[in-house]
Amino acid sequence: MIFLLLVFLADVYAQSCEVARAKDVLRKNLYAYLTSPSSSPLTIEQLRDLLTSYLSISAGATIFDCSVSGSSSGSAISTIISNGDAAPNIIPSCTEGTLYGECSNNKPKFCYAGSLVSKCSSCGCEPGYSCNNDGGCTSSGSNITCSSNVDCGQSRFTGSYYCSNSYITRDFINYTCNNPGDVNSGCLTSTYGITLEYCNPNQNQSCTAGSSSCSIATLNQTCLDGTAYSQCSATKPLYCSNGTLVNSCPSCGCSGNQTCLGTGACQQAESCTDSDGINPFIFGYAYGIQNGTFANQTDSCAANTTLTERICSGIKINSTSAMCSYLCSDGACINQTNQNPVAVITANLTAGMGLTADLDGTFSYDPDGSIISYNWFLGDGFQSNLSYIEHTFQVAGTYLINLTVMDNNLASGTSYQAINIT
Repeated sequence: MIFLLLVFLADVYAQSCEVARAKDVLRKNLYAYLTSPSSSPLTIEQLRDLLTSYLSISAGATIFDCSVSGSSSGSAISTIISNGDAAPNIIPSCTEGTLYGECSNNKPKFCYAGSLVSKCSSCGCEPGYSCNNDGGCTSSGSNITCSSNVDCGQSRFTGSYYCSNSYITRDFINYTCNNPGDVNSGCLTSTYGITLEYCNPNQNQSCTAGSSSCSIATLNQTCLDGTAYSQCSATKPLYCSNGTLVNSCPSCGCSGNQTCLGTGACQQAESCTDSDGINPFIFGYAYGIQNGTFANQTDSCAANTTLTERICSGIKINSTSAMCSYLCSDGACINQTNQNPVAVITANLTAGMGLTADLDGTFSYDPDGSIISYNWFLGDGFQSNLSYIEHTFQVAGTYLINLTVMDNNLASGTSYQAINIT
């Protein structure tokens, strides 16, 4: 009975994942999929499963059970997280370098959609200050060190993975405010190891310092395409890693004129794509391969009425300045009273149409004017400015359809819809 209990506990530990790591993988893969789908190593089904799993995690948890398989992809959540780590981190940042959705080093600032806003409930306050309902910090007396745990620091995992009795372990640093809001308040810091995965020697598993997953002994094993473990596939840049084909162009090279990226994937030669054209009323971005690496630059406000618009000059990412008649906000010019139009996508995927889809944008509308243009991005590189299009895809799969409409005041609205072409 004791032996069975130990085995059961080992299985539980073997499937634990860090909440912070799952959040990071989810954020960068969602952004990559919506801006450049080919740069994400995850499918739309895997993204859906990871999002569903993350939203079910209890508030305040540091680890969660990632042993279950997603209902959409059939992949284990732990495998999705591991594969998603390879996605490029192209999430934009605020002017002082803080990534979107993260706390700045300057309390209580938080990077929201390109702007630094006060959010003391998440980012804390400096000593001598307390958190207000409006997100700002107010002086509470020079002798008060802290009013909440977050004033002392962001509790988080720290350092590298290490082994402890066949368990993959990582240290967690926890910040606590004693006597919050009192002159006797003080910050306590504690660091302790949290076990994440059990490496079972009976299953040829072993723990390796610095690795987030167990190593598996290879005994004449191969990946699905017949490539032996730890060998390059005939299909560049794939590499057989413990039974899974992964991108590894530094070891396996690229085909043709492709270039090798830091993620291990191969990318075509230098390129540039502008998501919105030179349109000051749409927040957009210019992205592509620049100097051998993936680059993504977003439109931004240089001043209250000055917009820095990112554009493509041939295959190079460049910028130009535009003056806004009323206000520049979140990387786009806005009108004082105009309401944005609403983009509506109607997709007809009638049986028997094969790889062809009818896409109708004529149900789009503008609450206070009229729509003057349509701009389709179909996820396979095809673009159109017609209100109604019939398009034949080259291969079956799931495509993220993007429709942007513009009204007679040059305001815009965008809608996304994923369609399955079979």
